[in-house]
Parts: sequence; structure tokens; C-alpha cells
Amino acid sequence: MKMPTQEGRKRYRPNGIYKGPFTNDESFWEVCTCLPECPDPCQGQCGCQACATAYEDSLYFEGLNGTRF
Repeated sequence: MKMPTQEGRKRYRPNGIYKGPFTNDESFWEVCTCLPECPDPCQGQCGCQACATAYEDSLYFEGLNGTRF
């Protein structure tokens, strides 16, 4: 598993890992590799899989209830 960056630890406290809303299964956890230069919120365009997954999850939930996180 990759190590989260310092910026990643700020974005996904306390350990820089996006765990998703419904899973405790570590195989679905993603490590944030963002740098301070990354946009906030990041949609994963920098290559960060944690942010890409979080963005995809927000789109899914937005489609379910019509609100945005």
C-alpha cells in the first residue's frame, strides 16, 4: 500500500486514507497522494486515487438524492 502524503493526511484525517461511506473492507480503502498544489476539493485529476474515488462516490450519492456533498 502506498503511503499518504502530508497533504493527504490533512484532507482525509487522521491517516490520509479515504475509506468510503459504507465499507470497512481495507481492499476498498484508497490512500491520498495529493500535494499542496492540488485543487481543493480534488477530483483525482492529479492522479490521487483517494480523491477520484471520493468524487465518484459523491456523484453517485448526488444522483440518488439530488444533493451534493
